[in-house]
Amino acid sequence: MNSLGKELFEIVKELSNIELQEKELEFAIFNNRVLENYNEKIKIINDNFTEQSSYYGKRIEDVENDKNIIINRYNEEFQKIYDKRKNQYINIINEIQEMQSNQKIALANMESLSRRKDSIIKSNEYHEYIVQKEKMEYIIGISKNSSDIEKYNNAINKLKNPMDDVDRKIIALADKFEKYDGLIYECEIKLKDCLHAIEDDFDSIMKYRNNSLVVPQKTNFFVIILRKIFNNNKKFKKEVIDKMNSEIEEIKGKNEQLLEVIDQQTISLIAKIEELRYNINFEYNKAVE
Repeated sequence: MNSLGKELFEIVKELSNIELQEKELEFAIFNNRVLENYNEKIKIINDNFTEQSSYYGKRIEDVENDKNIIINRYNEEFQKIYDKRKNQYINIINEIQEMQSNQKIALANMESLSRRKDSIIKSNEYHEYIVQKEKMEYIIGISKNSSDIEKYNNAINKLKNPMDDVDRKIIALADKFEKYDGLIYECEIKLKDCLHAIEDDFDSIMKYRNNSLVVPQKTNFFVIILRKIFNNNKKFKKEVIDKMNSEIEEIKGKNEQLLEVIDQQTISLIAKIEELRYNINFEYNKAVE
């Protein structure tokens, strides 16, 4: 038969594996959602370029290189944001895993203290404490003298219960575990916020495209044919290539500011989490002194 300590170790190990799998799954979902969002945005940009090429009478094969250059420039800006948000996401996950590890240590310590209580109950020290307490309680029960009652009540209060120290530590550990639970819950919300934030960040890139690159409405078939015959490379370059490149430059400028904001968000968030963790540990240490 396995010992209780070994069984506890196996349970903790199993919990660790489950938690790790959960975090891996969450990160995979995060990446899949981001990739789906990214592909949707790139498709919109690609379709927009294709439609404008057609409007100006350009064959897509003839402007494929220009399109790829522009798509790659957009991709760079999306990638910068992804890298920052991914770093933010991973930092939060690391904090959660650290707290979950501390919770498992707390559980192991609680189990150890519970077993210690069993041994204390069987000890001579505890037996002597119970005998002394019962004697004093008996005297209090039969005494008619208020001063004697007060005297023995004070004596009982001064008796050292060998169980008190263990109980105090178990209560402190349970409180620590519960507070970590609350902080982990808040961190899980931050993970969801991180996903929503990157979607908003991607939308902010598309906002410039939507505002500045509206495909002109096609006119009648005769005009379309004339455009193809009198293919105007300069006009296409000005209205499509230059315009999109100008938009990307604006996006790059905005992105530089956004990336700094994300860095500060990550630093502030992790610092706050670690401060709360410190406070939880400080309160625990103070409780068990």
